[in-house]
Amino acid sequence: MAAGEDGDTEEEAAPAHRCCPPPTNVSNLQSFLGLASYYRRYMQDFATIARPLHHLTDRGQLYVWEDPCT
Repeated sequence: MAAGEDGDTEEEAAPAHRCCPPPTNVSNLQSFLGLASYYRRYMQDFATIARPLHHLTDRGQLYVWEDPCT
């Protein structure tokens, strides 16, 4: 069944990803980036947006998650 045939579009499914808790370690961040990469074709400049997250996965990089929205 294709997206939209059952009335559930990708736009309606996206808010579920927005309410996920922030990643607490590098492994969780890598999982999140893998999930987010699926949507890269729908987002302009995805690589630019995700660059700071990818830098957190670098070897030797201190993992510090800051929430600028609070």
